[in-house]
Formats: sequence, C-alpha cells, structure tokens
Amino acid sequence: MGAVDLATRGLLAELGYFGSVTRCRVGLAVNDVAERSIEVAAPVSPEHCVIVYATTGVLELSPTDLRALFAHGLAHLRLPQATPGRRVTTSTGRGGAVRFTLPRSYTDDEEAAADREAVGLLERVAPGGAGCRTLADVLDRVSSEGARWSAWTDQHAMTAGRPTALRALCDARPAR
Repeated sequence: MGAVDLATRGLLAELGYFGSVTRCRVGLAVNDVAERSIEVAAPVSPEHCVIVYATTGVLELSPTDLRALFAHGLAHLRLPQATPGRRVTTSTGRGGAVRFTLPRSYTDDEEAAADREAVGLLERVAPGGAGCRTLADVLDRVSSEGARWSAWTDQHAMTAGRPTALRALCDARPAR
C-alpha cells in the first residue's frame, strides 16, 4: 500500500475527493502476478475515495510512474464518457492478471482526453513538466513491454503515436 500512498499523494486532494472529511481511504485490490495493470474505479463504499485494482507487476514501477498512471485513471473518472463503445469481457489464466471489467474499452479520443487531463492534474500537483514527460515515458514502456501490459491495453487503446503526441503536448505547455 505504501507505493499507492506515494503515488496518490496530492492528487486526490487536488480533485476535491476529500470533501468534508479530512482523510479518505484508497481501496486497493492487488493481483499477485508479473503482468502490469492498474485501473482506478469509482468507490463502492463511502469510506473510500476511489478503488484501485493493480497487479504486483505494476506496483514494481517507481512512485513517479505510478503517479502518472494513477492521474490517468483519475482523469477517466473525471471525464464524461461520450460514446457507448463495446463491452469488455474479463479473462483469467493460470498466472495471468485478472482483467478489470469496464462497460467497454476506452476509445482513442477518450485516451487522448484522459492523457491531457492527467497532464493538467500532474502539473497542478507538481509544476515543472516532469509529470507530463513521465506519463509519456510510461506509455513508451507499455509499448516496449508489449504483452506484459495486455490487461491494461485491453481497456486503454494504445496507438503507436500516443507517447509522441503526449510529448508534443508537454513541450507546448507554458513553463511555470
């Protein structure tokens, strides 16, 4: 849980998730597999701010990389889902990650919007652009590690130009 605490530090408060309580909890479910996957979902009980479904493989990432992925997941929760999309089924295999079931996969446009929203959130929490570039680096890692991220990419469309487009967005942002 320590890695998730470090990754979420500042992000939930920035989004107003605490409301009238001084501290809310992040619900965490961990699947003990090397595959890398993380999903951020709306809470199912009032004591939680959000629920995080993660694999031990993704929890091996640095707190900075986890923060970027967490910001991206929070961005999906904050953005309206404009299109109905297709239903995504779960699959499990011996030693494979349990796929988190969403009503559907995110579209390329929803992924780009979540990337932009995550960049804004990361900049508000830690100005200077490092968070923006970290998200682009993580997306490069997703591409280079391929099948290890298949549970995540089943939900999150991963186009070849996505990290490059994100870096261009980072470079275009005014320095603070």
